[in-house]
Amino acid sequence: MKRKICVRSMGLGAGIMLIGLAVGAIVSPPLVAQRNGVFDTITCRELKVVDKNGKTAVALYGYEGGNSVLIKHGNGKPAIQLISGVTGNFINIHDKNGKEAITLASDETIIIVGLHDEKPTFEDTDETVNRIDIFDKNGKEAILLDSREGGNRVEVLNKQGKPAVKLSTNKEDGGQVDVYNNQRERRAVMGVNKYGNGVVSTWDKNGYRQ
Repeated sequence: MKRKICVRSMGLGAGIMLIGLAVGAIVSPPLVAQRNGVFDTITCRELKVVDKNGKTAVALYGYEGGNSVLIKHGNGKPAIQLISGVTGNFINIHDKNGKEAITLASDETIIIVGLHDEKPTFEDTDETVNRIDIFDKNGKEAILLDSREGGNRVEVLNKQGKPAVKLSTNKEDGGQVDVYNNQRERRAVMGVNKYGNGVVSTWDKNGYRQ
């Protein structure tokens, strides 16, 4: 009789234990969500942070030519990218459609970001150049700022992508302001000549100097 009671007690205890485990598994969050450890060092070639839908939100990765940090919009398109490459460093800021809006570069070459699906074009130079390109909502270059050994420049472009106004300096003469018409023909200049004198020049619509 005692043996039967013991067997029944053991069975009842086992049943209660199984019920407790089942309830705990349902109520408790997954084990992964409970990990709040602190790591001294994490070594990997690529690290991704995903959103609630499992899509990549932030990506950090290293490759043979350099390293990159990429932040994406909610639609999966690039938003901000930081790149450290062999030739220089870059910051690319994109609009909501993934098109480049602002590019900051420090490189041995000037980089002009290609429009839409076109490949980027390069302007070769032997000088070390720091440059900022600002694009309009249609992806066309609107303003550029660059600094090089020979001087500094700010250039405002018209709707056709041609220079409209240019402010520049050079180490030989000084500062200069150039104003162009829509055909990229210079029509007014204010600056300092090689003798240190101020100069103002204008041209009429036919290209004759006034």
